Amino acid sequence: RVTGAHFDEHGTLMTDRRPDRTGARAACISGGDWAAVLEGSGMGLWEWDATTNKVLFSDGWQAMFGYAPDEIGDSLDAWSSLVHPDDRVRVMADLQRYSCGETTTYSTEHRMRCKDGSYKWVHDRAKISSRTPDGRPLRLLGFLADITARKEEEEGRLKREALLSLMLHTGPGCIKRVASDGTLLQMNPAGLRMIELDEKEAIGRCVFDVVTPEHRASFIDMHQAVIKGASRTLQFEI
Repeated sequence: RVTGAHFDEHGTLMTDRRPDRTGARAACISGGDWAAVLEGSGMGLWEWDATTNKVLFSDGWQAMFGYAPDEIGDSLDAWSSLVHPDDRVRVMADLQRYSCGETTTYSTEHRMRCKDGSYKWVHDRAKISSRTPDGRPLRLLGFLADITARKEEEEGRLKREALLSLMLHTGPGCIKRVASDGTLLQMNPAGLRMIELDEKEAIGRCVFDVVTPEHRASFIDMHQAVIKGASRTLQFEI
C-alpha cells in the first residue's frame, strides 16, 4: 500500500511502500502524472498492476471509506465489490474500454461502499503510466475525490425543480418564478390566464408592468424584500 511520497532531486515523485501481500517494492511515479493529485487535499490514491491484477490503496483512500490500512483486499475484484451495484457494470466497462485504448481517459462518478454500509459519491480518475511494447497496460495510477456533498446538493436541486414543475403545471392559483430584476421566468397556466397572456408573450416580460400603477410601488417593495429572504403578502390589482 502507498505510505508516503516525496520529490527527489530530479523532480520525480517517489512513493514508498511497506511490505504487504505483493512484497516490498518502491514505485517511481512521474511528477506529471501525479501533479493534480498533489494539488488537492483529501484525495485517495490507488494503483492497479495489470500483470498481477493487484490493486494498492493509499491510507487516505482506505480512511475515506472508514477502513483501516490493509482491511481491503488487494485484488481488482475486492475493489469492484465496493462499487455500488447500480454503478458497477458501467464503471468496470469504462475501465475496460480505457485499458484497451478505446477511450482516451478514465474518469467516472460513482458510489463506493463505506465500512458502515453507507455509500459515498466519488470522482475517480486514472492514467496508464506504463505499457508493454505491444501497447497493453502495465500499471494504472489513479486518484479519487469525495463528491458526496455536491451530489446531495444536485439531488436536492433536482427534487426542488421537480416539485416546482409539478406546482407550476397543477397549481390552481398563480405560481411564478421571477428574476431579481422583475423578469418573468416561468408562470403556470392559471397565472397566465389571470394576466390574459400566453406563455410566449409573458416570459421575459417585466412582471412589474402587469401590476396597476397604484399598486406597483408596493409590489416592487414586496418583491425586493422577498429576494432578500423575507416573507411578504400583498393584495394588488393587475
